[in-house]
Amino acid sequence: MEKMINRTLLQSIFFLSFCLLSIFVMIFLPRISIPVTLAYVNYLVFSPLLGPLVKLTKNKNLSVILLFIAFILSFIIPLLIVFPSINDQIQNLQYYIPRIESLAQQKFIEIRNFITLKTGYSMPESSLNEAIIYIGSFSSKVLKSVPAFLANALEWMFLVPLFYFFMLKDGNKIIKVVLKITPNKLFERFYNIAHQLNVKVGGYIFAKIVEATIVGSIIAIGCMLLNLKFPIILGFVAGITNIIPYLGPLLGAVPGILIAYYEFGFDSQFGFVLMLYLLANVVDMVLVFPLLVSKIVDLHPLLVIVSVIIGSQLMGFVGMIISIPLTVALKLIIIEIYKEIYSPQ
Repeated sequence: MEKMINRTLLQSIFFLSFCLLSIFVMIFLPRISIPVTLAYVNYLVFSPLLGPLVKLTKNKNLSVILLFIAFILSFIIPLLIVFPSINDQIQNLQYYIPRIESLAQQKFIEIRNFITLKTGYSMPESSLNEAIIYIGSFSSKVLKSVPAFLANALEWMFLVPLFYFFMLKDGNKIIKVVLKITPNKLFERFYNIAHQLNVKVGGYIFAKIVEATIVGSIIAIGCMLLNLKFPIILGFVAGITNIIPYLGPLLGAVPGILIAYYEFGFDSQFGFVLMLYLLANVVDMVLVFPLLVSKIVDLHPLLVIVSVIIGSQLMGFVGMIISIPLTVALKLIIIEIYKEIYSPQ
């Protein structure tokens, strides 16, 4: 009896250590966790097709290769086509950022003088400068982070297909190994949490990728039609920041509005750019978000805001992006612990 208790205890310790190590990798090693997560989301999306393909081809390896090729054609090749254009625009963008900051400071002085002339109230120069510096620095950070993000994306373009291939090939074996090390007492709970995480977190990430792609495409195409400089970068920034709940659409609009003002001033073309960003966000809020995202994540809006703030404090921009999936996962775990402790025996 004592030997069995010790064995159960060792199994629980080993399983807990495995879970903690996995959490550590997911949070503190994003160069591994992000491509693994992207590959896993694609695995969840495409793996249901594997069974029918195996029945059709009578060969699992051939089916895996066909799904892998479909993934490459659908995701990797379009990115390879877009990246050269983004790189060219980045080379020109670095000359615009200082000009935009200088223009913003100049216009602020003009606005302050106008208010003083009309009302007699003199706006504190320090507060204005702080606001200009904050907006300028934020826009600079967002735009200047694009090259670093693209560098990471190039790495992901190699790692994601690699992980995705082995998940397709050995996904069932990996799941069996994880379930095998799960202690019998925790098996049902762990299986339930894992299933819900697959549905909710996997679905949420996939939905946000689709949502970001739609919003980014609307902005990029619209900026091209309006002859606004750097349309692909602006679409890319709008799509990436849109992943952040509530704040994302506002943050993503700042670079485009600043560039539009620098290029056109307060004329009709500037108004069209504002309408473009408004249209993209209306489409997102009215159509895309309700149909794809809101039904997947069962979180109170206040909890979403708090989790985004905490994520930004701990991990900056990346923390804002991953805060919602982590909160969903934490909520599922807490619910299962609550059931274990308070449910009647």
